Amino acid sequence: TTIGTIDEPNKKILNVPGPKTVTELKAAITVSPLATFEVYTAAGGSTVATGTSLVNSLYVVKVPAQDATTQEYAITIEVVSVNTLLALQSLPANTRAKYTGKATVTYSRTARNQKYIQDATGAVLIDDNTTAPGFITGTYAIGDGITNIEGKISLYYSLVQFVLYTATGETCTGNPVITPEVKTMASLTPADQSKLVKVVNYTFGVTGNFAASTSYAMNDGTTRDTVYLFRSPFTEANYITTPIPTTAVSSVSIVTIFQPKVSSKVVLQICARNLADFQSAVANITSSVYTVGATTITNIAPTETLATFKTNLTPATGATFEVYENDGVTVATTLASNFKVIV
Repeated sequence: TTIGTIDEPNKKILNVPGPKTVTELKAAITVSPLATFEVYTAAGGSTVATGTSLVNSLYVVKVPAQDATTQEYAITIEVVSVNTLLALQSLPANTRAKYTGKATVTYSRTARNQKYIQDATGAVLIDDNTTAPGFITGTYAIGDGITNIEGKISLYYSLVQFVLYTATGETCTGNPVITPEVKTMASLTPADQSKLVKVVNYTFGVTGNFAASTSYAMNDGTTRDTVYLFRSPFTEANYITTPIPTTAVSSVSIVTIFQPKVSSKVVLQICARNLADFQSAVANITSSVYTVGATTITNIAPTETLATFKTNLTPATGATFEVYENDGVTVATTLASNFKVIV
């Protein structure tokens, strides 16, 4: 064979690169004179694989012998090793790959055991849709490192997904700290898919409360061919059922892409992870009591209560604020150093 390597003693065809069709595999195989062969969908099975189907590790090559016996050759698919997420994203659909670099989890959820991961070169969505906890065991929080992940490249309406099929993944240290790149609607591109970015100064086209799994038009005052939407796919997010901002906002969000097969238009979607990801586009507060800097509030009395502290803050017109614990998610019930005021 010119595709893969024959392991005759063990009756295997090793390291078949993917994706390859059955027709391509058959064209690469040469058998002895007068011999024939066929590709079947399973060992011991009787279903012939169609020529256009992609070869997988369940398929076998059957070679009938002159004594009426049949020899089966198992197929193993080559796993491509890459050490950057940009290289992983660039692989063709259905390629089996192993990511050996160090990435950082930017979001993790129980739905489909999904994880968004990012390194210095790119980002990808891990889709681990098997029985909890999934093929990746252990708990991964935002900011944790992960490496040595094996899966298969899949395209979902142009969004690259890394679909897992075996126990894989392990924690690591030395992973990058992800600082969301500041983007405008105009500067968002399909290359940003699955990245954690900060999209600044946009408005929503509707009012009311956020609903789960809903798309909302975004506007920055310019009409473009690309469609921009705010999407709420994370049904567990704590902004679901809260009011949609009525003034210009900025948000730390994960970028997704959706391109229907019947349309040439690219739909870029941004997805906030939680309420703390939202900021007013005029996100500032003032105080006649404390010193308010760009990122800190100081000169707070040690005995100050949370209620008094909030009373002494004035948000910009049209903005609101809340005080959170240092995780940026849990609403504070007391006041302590390193807590966050999210405007």
